[in-house]
Amino acid sequence: MSKKEIKNTINEIEQYFKYLTDSDKWRCKRERHKYAEEGYALGFLMGNCRKYGRYYLRDCIANKDHNQLYIAVWKLGELLNISFNVVQVNKTQGNEKLHQDEHNDDPERTYVMSFGSYTKGGRLYLDDTKEKINCKHKLFQFDSRRMHRPLPNLNGDRYSLVFFTIKPYGYGCRCMTNRCMSYCKYKKKVIDELKKKHQLFHLISAE
Repeated sequence: MSKKEIKNTINEIEQYFKYLTDSDKWRCKRERHKYAEEGYALGFLMGNCRKYGRYYLRDCIANKDHNQLYIAVWKLGELLNISFNVVQVNKTQGNEKLHQDEHNDDPERTYVMSFGSYTKGGRLYLDDTKEKINCKHKLFQFDSRRMHRPLPNLNGDRYSLVFFTIKPYGYGCRCMTNRCMSYCKYKKKVIDELKKKHQLFHLISAE
């Protein structure tokens, strides 16, 4: 692990965040409201994420939308020798509330690093121990089941990368109906896996 290479990669990520604006594709969804006291939390996923209504993983849309950042972030994770397959990218607005991360399959191995122009505030606050962790350009490992939040009172922009792991549930549609099978983009894969794993032959029309 080269410290110089890590520093250069961190600087590359910083440069990307420097030109990232609120009008860029943050993909704020309704579920992001639950991480904020008011409004919603800004963020998007990179790497592998679950397809809504499906049991398998797909490439996140942000991999293409923010391809330069995606390449640099993956390089940083490899240089730091951490295990992950998805990264949550956040922009701190000061409205974030205490929360737990829900989708980590190995919550004890959650890693966070922050970036940006801020010089005060923005520390990671862990509610159970009242710790205030400075993770700017420093990788911090914690259990994401602990209630946590970034502290407000920033005097500049703050971004963070949260590295963690998710796994697919398996294969197949949740509804498992003939209508779904007939319209499913992954029809053959779904049918094969349902036959193999669940033996739901009565739900499937043979092609």
